[in-house]
Amino acid sequence: MPRTDDEPQLATGPADLDALSETTRLPLRGLLRQAAADQTRPRLVVIEGANVGSMVDIGDSPVIIGREPAVGMTVAEVGVSRRHAKVFVTADGVYIEDMGSKNGTYLNREPVDKKKLADGDIIFIGAATIKFLAAGNLELSFLQHLHEAGALDSLTKVANRRSFEKYLTQELRLARTCESELVMLVVDVDHFKRVNDQFGHLAGDTVLRELASLMQQNLRGSDFLCRYGGEEFAIVLPATTLQAALPLAERLRVAISEHDFVHDGLHIAVTISIGAAGWGEDGVDNREELIACADNRLYKAKASGRNQVVAAG
Repeated sequence: MPRTDDEPQLATGPADLDALSETTRLPLRGLLRQAAADQTRPRLVVIEGANVGSMVDIGDSPVIIGREPAVGMTVAEVGVSRRHAKVFVTADGVYIEDMGSKNGTYLNREPVDKKKLADGDIIFIGAATIKFLAAGNLELSFLQHLHEAGALDSLTKVANRRSFEKYLTQELRLARTCESELVMLVVDVDHFKRVNDQFGHLAGDTVLRELASLMQQNLRGSDFLCRYGGEEFAIVLPATTLQAALPLAERLRVAISEHDFVHDGLHIAVTISIGAAGWGEDGVDNREELIACADNRLYKAKASGRNQVVAAG
């Protein structure tokens, strides 16, 4: 993959609030105050861990927190049970309840079985730290802004390369600890330079935005998509074997090839090539080897005619 990174080096999370200049912060307050006023439900926000800035609304149904991909808030951290705790609304407030987890649930550093939440409470679950914010909390908007400014690619609104580097490192550590599987996909837009040359760079931007959105729609909630650089994207599939990842990768390829990309009335045909590598394969036992293996298979896909998935050789 190309190693250029043209993304702005901005704050990465709540701890970097002071990294924003005062001239940036002050105008934001007026805009974000209105955003906070429009927030009608309380939320859980990850403030420390692999998915810093991730948010989940608390509605009529309980929010299950755990490592399972299908739960309401997936937290893939060491010490987190598959279904660790639940947060739910009653007539007199919002409560958190431990679900018989192995390592327990802590509220403001104190172990809890079931307790009512107050605005600003800090929940500790394994290696993850989650903050409870009531509806209309101004801090919620600032957390969201900081997350988007520091962790997301400005064009496509998916995770940026810096977020990917951090996430992959943490997921590999978790895979080693739990002896679980993990797959990495490297996705490249075929002949993207031709798109820019024939239709213009604004058309190229449209393609990248729609492509990122389309891939996100076809991924599972536990999967991690990022723009790695230029027209390349990387996807991490936790707790997934290479064999199980192939139908998903093929689904992405087909979804892109069948999508009608349109810019200013012009229809643009787009295909992608994908290289797939699995953690624990022969010769793949560290982060650098995983990336290199996925890269090599991407190059093989492109050399073999593009618009295909390669997961061997």
